[in-house]
Amino acid sequence: MKRSRRPDSTSRTSSGSASRSPADSIHSTPSGPTEHLYSNLIKYTSPVPTAFSGQTSSNGYRSQTTLPLNLIAAIISFLDDPSDLARVTRTSRLLHYMALPQLYHRVHLHSYSETRYVNGKPEGFGSGSPFMMALNGLATKGHAALVSELRLGGQWKELGIEDFTKGIIPDGTIMLGIILRAAIDKMVRLNSFSWELDSSPTKTLYLGLAARDTLTSLTLRFPSARIPRPSVLIPPMQNLRSFKALDIDPLCFPDDISLLLLHSRELRDLRLHFSPRMRSEAENSLALSTFFGKCVQANYKLKLKHFALCNFFGPNFSGGLGQILDEEFLESLTMFDVWGGTDPRTVWVDESWKRLEKTPTPSVKRVRINEASGEHIRLSSQGTLGIERFYLINAKRPRTGCTPSASTGSSCTPGALTTPSPDTSSTSVDPDHEEVAICKEYLGGTVQFQGHTLRHLLLRDIWALDENDVAMLVRHCPNLEQLGVALKDVDQSILLKFMPFLTKLRALRILYNDSLVERMRTLSHEEIILGLEPELARPPIPIIEVIGLGDVIYKIGRVVETQSEDGSIEVRREITFGDASEPSRWDIWRLDTLDIGADPIAE
Repeated sequence: MKRSRRPDSTSRTSSGSASRSPADSIHSTPSGPTEHLYSNLIKYTSPVPTAFSGQTSSNGYRSQTTLPLNLIAAIISFLDDPSDLARVTRTSRLLHYMALPQLYHRVHLHSYSETRYVNGKPEGFGSGSPFMMALNGLATKGHAALVSELRLGGQWKELGIEDFTKGIIPDGTIMLGIILRAAIDKMVRLNSFSWELDSSPTKTLYLGLAARDTLTSLTLRFPSARIPRPSVLIPPMQNLRSFKALDIDPLCFPDDISLLLLHSRELRDLRLHFSPRMRSEAENSLALSTFFGKCVQANYKLKLKHFALCNFFGPNFSGGLGQILDEEFLESLTMFDVWGGTDPRTVWVDESWKRLEKTPTPSVKRVRINEASGEHIRLSSQGTLGIERFYLINAKRPRTGCTPSASTGSSCTPGALTTPSPDTSSTSVDPDHEEVAICKEYLGGTVQFQGHTLRHLLLRDIWALDENDVAMLVRHCPNLEQLGVALKDVDQSILLKFMPFLTKLRALRILYNDSLVERMRTLSHEEIILGLEPELARPPIPIIEVIGLGDVIYKIGRVVETQSEDGSIEVRREITFGDASEPSRWDIWRLDTLDIGADPIAE
């Protein structure tokens, strides 16, 4: 490769006069007092050395010295937008080498089933789609060695899907697996891989992932189309610590994860998300033995620190989770739509999960559920479990019947198979009626036996607590740091009376209900702030940092002294509105979701 000529070099013509090359003319600067104004610009943007680096010009002006490399690296570490990082890599040769590892540290590629247009031209005009060209670059160039996290998502256009019915895998699917295998073989630093395409990975890809001893996190989203396809037995991965399987549907030919669970002995975080179709259609087609049968036969219990189960609908014939999990290691548990609600079609299967005889292990520190039942009261009242964080999720999933189609997508009809017939509509049960009825008993059993260890507590918005309930909660839960409840009193000031007794409370969230709506309708935000400022400044001054009223968040600042109109000194707390990023800092907001990926990954 020919290097460009240095700015101070010259070439002689046949007549002996000096002339500059085109490269020199680009990097030349005006002479005179303005020379130092251009030297810095050239030095930090030019990919070739300049004559001004660390030198003093003829007119006495000295250029700035080069920044230390560790300072440049610290500045680059604050860049998180890929477009910003890409522009920095094109700025100079030095910044190219320093920013390139951060640019390729996380690679997220999205495939689209339809052609998208930019300025009237299709994306990838003159070559291939951006998705395939990015994979080609990773497979053929050296940038793959910089990748630590690879995520693939979107819709993969499987041409020739009719080949599946003939027992043949389409060529496009095979080629995708080959290209990915070639790229993964070069990713010597790969520690996280996520497959969220609407097709299944090939065996070639799984073998490539199993060969990567650096891989510690794996996410698989299985297809939701009822197309006959090979079900691959996923090989074990020796250093895998976190595994998440999404949209598992037995009618859509998911891959077999049983061998992976048996031989991945370093696994500490397991999250299984099943398609809501089975529960919506009351289809009893699942069993825990399908996934954990090999572990039970080998008499091996998973040593998990976090376990999440969502939308599972199947009988509990194998003795429950105690037969497959080593409860001495379990620290966090998330269960969504597993116990069953009030649907009479699922009552017989759900009853098998409620017949639990063994007391939960005291090692569990965090529990996140979205269903409350009388069986929970019995379990929590058997003794102290040592639970520190308890979240009863308020987010609700729409009730839909979803039947996979034989095409590449799924056919979901809202309300299908869940609409009551005319002769049963009169006996429909309010899904929240049972939970409201057991509110007092549930709250009493939870706070009396587990209250002294609770640090985070989030209750349902349909449970409106009165003053006696709040007094009992404060009395039994003195160590609360984050609290989310709904109140019955329109005044909404009950908790302020008990604030001095919650000496560790940092975040308070009052959930939406009819009383809060009435409160927000009669008072403006300015009036609410004016009422809170003196209340929160009374000694003993609470350490609370944020208060949420529905969707409105108020940030509580320091104590200030102000002079009133009559000349007296008033002590108040500074209160401002919280921004959109404030809820992500507090678990009682961040974890109030049905996403099993919201829980922190167990180390």
